Formats: sequence, structure tokens, C-alpha cells
Amino acid sequence: MVDISEGGLCFIGSRYLVPGTSLGIEFGECRIVAEVRHCRLREYGANSEFFTGVQVQEILEGVETWLALTDSAS
Repeated sequence: MVDISEGGLCFIGSRYLVPGTSLGIEFGECRIVAEVRHCRLREYGANSEFFTGVQVQEILEGVETWLALTDSAS
């Protein structure tokens, strides 16, 4: 994970994800449903990676953990 805020997060992945795609994301004690808002290719020599920003739609599990993470990001 690169960045986190109350409304979403940004992470690095190996695949392009089409904006508007719905995702299930799990990390730590959190399980969320999010929508891809942007996905940008960044190349470093022979390595390619995608910076993907998502907007949180629903927190399925770990609400307290999510709130603690976003409070510390403020």
C-alpha cells in the first residue's frame, strides 16, 4: 500500500485494472469493497508496475482497524 485516506487507498500492482472495476481487498483485519478510480503505469528500466487508486465502497470487516489506519494517515 502506498497511501491511505478515509475514502480510499493507493497500491502498487503488476496488472492494469480498468477504472470502474469493483474489487475485494483484504489486508490485516480489514476486508473492503472498492472501485478502481485510476490506474497508471510506471516503468523503471525493465520493471513495470501499476499505481492503482481505489475508492472504498463498503467496509465488510475490520471497521475499527480501518478507522485507526485512516486516523493515523490524517
